[in-house]
Parts: sequence; structure tokens; C-alpha cells
Amino acid sequence: MCGIPGLKGVHLDYVRYSDVILPEALQPVYNLVQDKEYPEFDFCYCATCREKFKKTSGIDIQTVEDPTALLEWRQYRYDSVTRLVNRLSKEVHQKNKLITAAVFPYPELARTICRQSWDEWHLDAVFPMIYQNFYNKPVEWVKYAVQKGITDTRGKVPLFAGLYLPELSGEDLKKAIDYSLEAGASGVAVFDFGSFSEAHQEAFKTALLERDTGK
Repeated sequence: MCGIPGLKGVHLDYVRYSDVILPEALQPVYNLVQDKEYPEFDFCYCATCREKFKKTSGIDIQTVEDPTALLEWRQYRYDSVTRLVNRLSKEVHQKNKLITAAVFPYPELARTICRQSWDEWHLDAVFPMIYQNFYNKPVEWVKYAVQKGITDTRGKVPLFAGLYLPELSGEDLKKAIDYSLEAGASGVAVFDFGSFSEAHQEAFKTALLERDTGK
């Protein structure tokens, strides 16, 4: 892939385990109540993962009464995703390309939901999906999530706040952009382009104009 003429970099998406706990607002969509980790939604217990974990820890996960309470098992899965990302990062950088990733809102939450310990990833930029409505949070939560992401990564990687257009009015998009930049984000990204309305375009213009003029 890195040999494609004109390619500037590689972007990683869905580089994680499946959600062990869905964001609150999505649970009713699937008729679920996930107030804690439940075995049927926890991954991965395949033969390969079990054997590798046993080899590194000496623990047979199938003999553990409550695997969700075992810190070593949790850390093993954080590390599994991190090793994959950093291996890809090394390969991409050897080709003199950039590598970025879409991740869950901030590392602490990402570890809980899908085992992404993304503050340990070797990336050139990160795009946390700060979809506040998924978590039943107000638009102000965007600022909190950006601050958490920057703090957890110690500001070592540019962070672009991912904003979810279908649930943002033009007015709220303007607020989300302002909150993101005030919190230290390098910029914003939006999902999805098909939802990019005229009101959203005006919100972008206003937000950028205000920053250019210092208002």
C-alpha cells in the first residue's frame, strides 16, 4: 500500500476489540442493558489468545472464575492491540509515510470499552471519535474529552477531535469546534460528509473566521 504513488499516509479504523460495553445511548438500539462487563460480549477467548496468554502469564483463562476481574487478562488485550498498531507504525514509517488512527474518545474510556490503550500508540496524529450523544452527554463534553486525550498522551501527538454531524445542529457544531480548539485540539474532523449541511458549512466558516480575526 505504501508504494502507491502520491500516498501520504495510512489511517487505521476499527483497530480494537469489539465493544464489551456499548456507549449508553446505543444500548437500547440493540435491546441491551450493559451496566458492567458480561462474558457474552467480552472478547477474545479464541484458542490462539488463550494459549498466548497462558504462555506469557502462566494462567489458563478458562480456569478463572471471573476473567473480567483479572488485571493480567485485561492488560494482555490492551497490549495485543498496542503491539499490532506499533508494528504497523514501524512499517509505515520505514516507508516515510504518516500513520493515524480513529479511536474512542480518550484512553481511559477506550480501554474500558474496546481495549484501546491509544496513549501508548506510535502515531503521527490521533482522531478520537468524540460523539457526545452516544454517551448521553451534552456538547460541552467534547472539551472534557479533548482535554483528557491531550493529558493522557502528554501532548506528544496532534489530536483532531472527531465530531458526529448527524447529532449536531449548526449551532452545536460551532460550539463543538470552539470547545475542541479551546481544549488544545490541533483541529477537528467530522463524520460523515453526507450529513454536512449548509448550516454545518456556516458553522465552520464562522468558527474559522472568528479564530482568524481573534474574536
